[in-house]
Amino acid sequence: MSLKEEVNNMVFSGSATISDLVTDKAIITSGTCAIQGNLECNGFRSSGTLHGIGNILTHKNFASSGTIKLEGEIECEGNAKFSGSAKIYGNIVIKRSLISSGILNLNGPLKVGLEALSSGTTKCDSLLVNGLLSVSGSVNALEVKAGDGIKSSGSLSVTKDIDSSKFVDITGKLKAGGNIYGDSVLIDYSRKEKILRFNNFHYFVSGNINAKDLVSINRTLVEGDIRGRSVIIERYSQVNGTIYYVDDYIIDDKAKISNPPVQIKLEDL
Repeated sequence: MSLKEEVNNMVFSGSATISDLVTDKAIITSGTCAIQGNLECNGFRSSGTLHGIGNILTHKNFASSGTIKLEGEIECEGNAKFSGSAKIYGNIVIKRSLISSGILNLNGPLKVGLEALSSGTTKCDSLLVNGLLSVSGSVNALEVKAGDGIKSSGSLSVTKDIDSSKFVDITGKLKAGGNIYGDSVLIDYSRKEKILRFNNFHYFVSGNINAKDLVSINRTLVEGDIRGRSVIIERYSQVNGTIYYVDDYIIDDKAKISNPPVQIKLEDL
């Protein structure tokens, strides 16, 4: 083991083992590092291989550009960045923002206090974001909730519900096993997807879509109902449930609906 203490950092390089440790410094690891016990520090950065059993608590930022395999939890009171490969057998709690461009796989919920940007591959039980969730990579989760909106141009696969206090804007691939909630729910396809395919449907919603304002779907199969102030059903879409609208609706001639649209009151949304 090589250990070099500096003013603000504790640096572990080569082959190292870190047992229970509490420090007011930042921990930096490179090479191969094993964890045996819990770590508490003011910043954590790993660029090599990190494995072991224990929890990591950092009062500042967390960054991983290498490989992590950890049986424990990660709690970060600053910003977090994952650009390598991480397998976490526990929860991840990030008080500020998350940027994930690598492979992030955890057996537990992923909680983010501010915004989350996922351009890599993320798999978790629940993805809970207080701010904006932006997906340009792949997200596979049991449920997804975001306070300031959900914008996905990548692949979003959710077993249960997708829920936002603001908008849900999907231009990438979508597979929703539950309901979708939002002020506005927009399901469309990007220009790159405007080509003929053997499968007409590009988006699948097994449950209902519920919006306080606008619902707009294109090339989407909805097994349940749709509720919105205004509803737009564009071409190659199919709704097997009932469309409930407050103000108005537009249904393309090439769309399929199972039941006539039903007008409701605003308070019934």
